[in-house]
Amino acid sequence: MALGWANMLYYTRGFQSMGMYSVMIQKVILHDVLKFLFVYIVFLLGFGVALASLIEKCPSDNKDCSSYGSFSDAVLELFKLTIGLGDLNIQQNSKYPILFLFLLITYVILTFVLLLNMLIALMGETVENVSKESERIWRLQRARTILEFEKMLPEWLRSRFRMGELCKVAEEDFRLCLRINEVKWTEW
Repeated sequence: MALGWANMLYYTRGFQSMGMYSVMIQKVILHDVLKFLFVYIVFLLGFGVALASLIEKCPSDNKDCSSYGSFSDAVLELFKLTIGLGDLNIQQNSKYPILFLFLLITYVILTFVLLLNMLIALMGETVENVSKESERIWRLQRARTILEFEKMLPEWLRSRFRMGELCKVAEEDFRLCLRINEVKWTEW
């Protein structure tokens, strides 16, 4: 259902008031967020391996076991830290508690502070660039949407509304050409 709404957002490109927002969303998701996710996953996996290797296996009867017991648990806990749901408690079964805490704090500073602020700055720059070229981008997106709708029409209906003349450009190359008449509007 959510993808249906996203598809409807795609077709708002033809309207000038909504078209710019759909182009901005598309550019932010496809350019900025994908770059951010690549760098974020590198940090997440690297720190996940480091923290999982610092944890000793705890006995099954111990209730105070670390939530960083395996690599997948460490990655999940680090992701929770990134979105603000985790905590920085030192686990009792860490081999080197000070190093463990140092790695957690470094991870939080790099991802939560640095990377997320860089993502926001990239998004702001994208919105600014799209806003500068808003008229041109909107006209291009509108033309693409119109051409896409024309391709959906059946051939008999498409040929009825086709304008122009079929011109021979090369041996077997025929193209639809529009005739343009130059007029001096000041003398008209």
